[in-house]
Amino acid sequence: MSLNPVLSFGRKELQLNEDPESQEFRAILSKVFRSYFRSRISEAVRKSLHEKARSGRWVGRVPFGYLKDAQGKLIPSDQVSVVREAFTLYRGGQSLAQIAEQLNKGGLRTQNGMAFSYRAVYRMLRNPVYRGSVSIRGTEYPDSHTPIVSKRLWNAVVAIHRSRASR
Repeated sequence: MSLNPVLSFGRKELQLNEDPESQEFRAILSKVFRSYFRSRISEAVRKSLHEKARSGRWVGRVPFGYLKDAQGKLIPSDQVSVVREAFTLYRGGQSLAQIAEQLNKGGLRTQNGMAFSYRAVYRMLRNPVYRGSVSIRGTEYPDSHTPIVSKRLWNAVVAIHRSRASR
């Protein structure tokens, strides 16, 4: 049994059956509906991410140095001293590679169990989560959780990074 709906457009009616014109129209309608629902779902996800960030709940992989509590909020872990050390070493003049090497020599690993690379250290030093902020698609939510590094240390590291990048 096949359904052949009739679409009414004012005085004009279109019977959808198996002819090529109907099939083409069905394909066009299908694309329109998929696009519409995809945009609705995307908007709902976007709103949910922003709402979670606003309320201090974390979404995604938990950053090194933090744990997630039962409410989904970030809390400092026992690796806080490692994060602070990485920031302090960078402020003291060490390179990203030197810091990675030092962390690896201490037997430390990233959240996914890998050795630290200079890129992993770079991402750590540039991640606003360590100063207590969450950034979702360009919108920053400050003071959403306990920071691991002070704003002063964060700002010093950012300034050093900018000066090294401009060379």
